[in-house]
Amino acid sequence: MNHLLIFISFVFFALLVNSQNVKDFVKSKSILRTKITYDIKPELNKKIVKLAGDVGVCSIESPEDEYCGLEVLSPVIWVKNYGDGIVDSCRVMYRLDFYPPVIIYVDTEIPAGDSIMIELYELAVNSGSHSIQFSAFFPNGEEDVDATNNSMSRTFEYSNGKQYIIELLTDNYANETSWILTNDADQTIAFNGDLENATLYQDVLCLVPGCYTFSIFDGFGDGICGSYGDGYFSIIEADTKIEIATGCDYGDGTTVDFCVEADEGMPTANFSHGSMNSCTGEVEFYDNSSCNPAATALLWDFGDGNTSTEQNPTHIYTINGMYNVSLQVTNINGTHTLSIPNYIEIQRFYQPDIADEFFCSYGETVVFHSPDEYDEINWYIDPTTETPELVYDSFTLENVISDTTIYYQSYEVAESQYVGLEDNSGDGGYFGFGIDRAVYFDAYTDITIKSTTVYASGAGERTFTLKNSGGTVLDTRVIDIPDGESVIDLDFQVSAGTDYAIHVNTANNLAYTGDYGDQNIGYPFTLPGLISITGNNYGEDFWYFFYNI
Repeated sequence: MNHLLIFISFVFFALLVNSQNVKDFVKSKSILRTKITYDIKPELNKKIVKLAGDVGVCSIESPEDEYCGLEVLSPVIWVKNYGDGIVDSCRVMYRLDFYPPVIIYVDTEIPAGDSIMIELYELAVNSGSHSIQFSAFFPNGEEDVDATNNSMSRTFEYSNGKQYIIELLTDNYANETSWILTNDADQTIAFNGDLENATLYQDVLCLVPGCYTFSIFDGFGDGICGSYGDGYFSIIEADTKIEIATGCDYGDGTTVDFCVEADEGMPTANFSHGSMNSCTGEVEFYDNSSCNPAATALLWDFGDGNTSTEQNPTHIYTINGMYNVSLQVTNINGTHTLSIPNYIEIQRFYQPDIADEFFCSYGETVVFHSPDEYDEINWYIDPTTETPELVYDSFTLENVISDTTIYYQSYEVAESQYVGLEDNSGDGGYFGFGIDRAVYFDAYTDITIKSTTVYASGAGERTFTLKNSGGTVLDTRVIDIPDGESVIDLDFQVSAGTDYAIHVNTANNLAYTGDYGDQNIGYPFTLPGLISITGNNYGEDFWYFFYNI
């Protein structure tokens, strides 16, 4: 008999005192701090009862809000005794991002109402936004009487770079002036365009090693010094006070190119990651290390047994979970390694496991069944087609006369939601200026920015660039947009995080809404738990390009 094989492919605290009858006390005396001792007859045991205490973190001295060029973080906090008695010990816990929490025992006496400063162990951090939590608890080894005042937290920014100052004194027509700083990958690092007349601005920037272009523009074409004021711009290295460039009489604009060099010596490893694909488990990693002279070797460890020597590798995780990631950088002066625990969390959607079926007779009917938790399976005979043969929890193949392969697919589609202005009604126009504009947003969870409505003055290609908080390009779309109103597909996959930006090429002739007048157009625009459109790189009185996101 012939055997046919059908294949399936997958496209108080409470201290308990013994309840003894204690009587005929010889004496009773109170001991300082928070202990009370009862001396009783020799034949009875001695019992010690501690008064409950109340401690908590009352101040965070370090980290501060921003750091530039720091290799390690040294947290410093103040712990206060909020109770009425003396606290002679407690425990302190701190946790950076998804690092495992660190708990230490503190045996320093804290009088009632007083505070002590505690310096904690150093932590290595990478460039980007971070959150750190602190908590003090278990005073005198007992449960805290008020847990609501135990904890404090802080968010901070860290960049492995050097400080530079862009100084600008505007003339009497500041609305004509704007500037932008880009790096050698044409990523926007900083900008300023919402300026007041005759005002001195000093923007302090932390620039990582690399080359940059500063561009300043004047809408009238007469610079910022002369008949209408004595303005100027200047670029200054903060540590040395060296002036890199200055100017004022530049007509309609000028550019200044300069480079930031890392200090010569041992490398400082640093890295970040891009968006994570929740279907495939694919993650992009970026080397942000400081290294002079240049690195001779790089070694990534992705925490799942795999490594890479590429500078900016892409890695696919096959199993859900939390993963430690490290980067080792070597140059002629030595080696430095940055390791971050629990840096990557993979939550892939797994396809159902449907078994192959075996049959022994020509013309038999074969039925494939999906697991109980999968209600709808897309079944295909031809894997290249987009339309399934059937959408159901099972699939029947009749009159089987040869080995046959059936394909199946299961996926989850989240309900679409929209954020931002619905259309371009009201004041505004079409953006024909040679200036970079970007929309800023925070993602509260992993999301996909699927589509948006745009209004174009003229047909043509436009370039949309997604960047993270460090200015790294995560994804790019070049879309041919017709004249008028269109819904365009962006399909940007975004991991939970803050300070993302979507840039559009200059002089794009896409619609914007708003007018000068210092009136907030409505920021932030928020979908709770998903996304918040926080602003743009010009001013809160304007909305740029993306409608009904």
